[in-house]
Amino acid sequence: MFKSLYFLMFLYFSSLKLKFLKLQSYFYIDNKIKITRVPMNHNYPSESQNIVKIPCPHCGFLCSPQIQFCSKCGEPLPKVRSSEDSRCTDNSQIIESHAEKIIKFIEKEIQKPIPLTDNIKPNENGYKCEEGEITQLSLSKCGFNIIPARIMKLKTLKKLFLRRNCLKELPNSIGMLSNLEMLDLRINELKELPRSIGLLSNLKYLNISSNELFSIPETIGNLESLTFLNLNNNKLRSIPESLGNLKQLKELKIKANFWITVPECVECLQQNGSLIIEN
Repeated sequence: MFKSLYFLMFLYFSSLKLKFLKLQSYFYIDNKIKITRVPMNHNYPSESQNIVKIPCPHCGFLCSPQIQFCSKCGEPLPKVRSSEDSRCTDNSQIIESHAEKIIKFIEKEIQKPIPLTDNIKPNENGYKCEEGEITQLSLSKCGFNIIPARIMKLKTLKKLFLRRNCLKELPNSIGMLSNLEMLDLRINELKELPRSIGLLSNLKYLNISSNELFSIPETIGNLESLTFLNLNNNKLRSIPESLGNLKQLKELKIKANFWITVPECVECLQQNGSLIIEN
């Protein structure tokens, strides 16, 4: 009788143990056992945490993290993420959220949506991202008279289009956009440019036509990468001699201004055939 009772108790506790194994998972980490409840679709910790064994979610058998199928039941095992994959995913999410946060601040300031696009058009609002960083931005007909300060934090910006607004001045911080290659400020109300514009050493295209400019700073001669400069339809009476330093300049437009005398050093570039002047 006692043997039968003992046998029944053994069967009862054995069934409890099997149920327990189905509900729980065992991690052997640094030779210590930690018991946690893990869902079937769980991604196990990264390899950097030194996992020695992972449990099969189907039969509870402890398997090596290097194999894909359980040694006992043959069912597939959960994937162990590498620390490198985890780190890359986290970084990309941080970069994207940072770009989106800046765009949302600008949208709130101008009260207009700025859609993400692969094809930026100067007459439309939009921005382009490359590898999670904003590289192109267009804000047209937004009505602001000062450039939103958040734009000056976009250090990776290469193209900036601010056509048809009411800009009366540019901030000195414009010179901080050191990666800028194209700057379009046509049809605004600019009366002067800051000297810091000469810090844009990578700038190739500058359009400041249809403003109210009376003069151009000498520092514009520091833009050694500049190939196109449009000064049409302003109130200029002269252009700085420092333009003669722009050996890469291919096209200079100075139509619809007051009578402008072109400096000799700039005329020399035209005579050499390296520069086309429209006046």
